[in-house]
Amino acid sequence: MSNSTTIVKIYYYLTPLFFLLDYVWGQSFRIAGLSDPVHRYYYYGFCILCGLICYFKPVLSYLITMMESSINIFILVLGVMLPIATIGNLEEQEIVSVGLSWQRLINFVLTGSILLYNFYSAQANIIKRHDPP
Repeated sequence: MSNSTTIVKIYYYLTPLFFLLDYVWGQSFRIAGLSDPVHRYYYYGFCILCGLICYFKPVLSYLITMMESSINIFILVLGVMLPIATIGNLEEQEIVSVGLSWQRLINFVLTGSILLYNFYSAQANIIKRHDPP
């Protein structure tokens, strides 16, 4: 088991802790781009599924982590940009959450770091496999 696979597993093993922080204290660090709690809870389930896949099929951990982290960052960017793009419709919106909150910033740094680490680890692993001995 490579070091990057271990880091990915720890990343996913911590998902229940992030869920607990979100459910009990309302602090969403793992998926801060989704404002609706139900959608966040589904995403936590998706992350747990990703963790199970990484556990039982470690060879897929690079692909699974890159896919999940990319989706997470995409949701985060949408969560920041959509309120800004629709700011002209303030009278139609009940709650406006504009900008990059500290929770979203932590989510971006956490997810982005894992994505970059995983990408470069996968790249190094591919290069290592194709280099002649």
